[in-house]
Amino acid sequence: MQHTTVIPPKILAAFNTRHRLPGTVAFLDFIKNPGNMALLYDFCKSQGVALPKRAPRRVLFHGSRGLHTTLTPHVSIGRSGKTEKEHRVYATDDPNYAVFLAVLDLKNGSAAVHASPEGTALAVDLEFVNGPSQLKSGYVHLVAARYFKKADNREYTANRPVEVLCAIPVIPADLTVPIHIQIKPRQHP
Repeated sequence: MQHTTVIPPKILAAFNTRHRLPGTVAFLDFIKNPGNMALLYDFCKSQGVALPKRAPRRVLFHGSRGLHTTLTPHVSIGRSGKTEKEHRVYATDDPNYAVFLAVLDLKNGSAAVHASPEGTALAVDLEFVNGPSQLKSGYVHLVAARYFKKADNREYTANRPVEVLCAIPVIPADLTVPIHIQIKPRQHP
């Protein structure tokens, strides 16, 4: 049975020190640049951590609470609140977006991400804050970008299963942008 290599925090910290990267989001920003994934592969190999296959030129990120070896297409709820018609795998090139999805344990309420070249805005609503939902640890999965097509909101989609190259463990403190609370306007009678 195939398993996903999780890059140990100690090795990630050593890689970040070598490349003067101040944290997880900086690491992901660095690694998404063409050719930089090969640097991670070489470094991991020198530390006794073998990554599968050859390093792709470009990578994208998929955040999830659970650890996956393959990302399979699923139906998603769109921005309008309606169920999408096609099954897709979603990824992003925005590190904070991926970390947010990885640490989000949404039991009730809602969460939203608006990602643009100018920045990333993360939000949860009052039902999230006042209910059983929480922020916990999770994983950002690195996947080859070649399987994905650009959508919007810095999202990329694939309509086929995508093999995970490796994963890094993440925690809420890895986020470098704040999480805002969306307060719905009160309805007046």
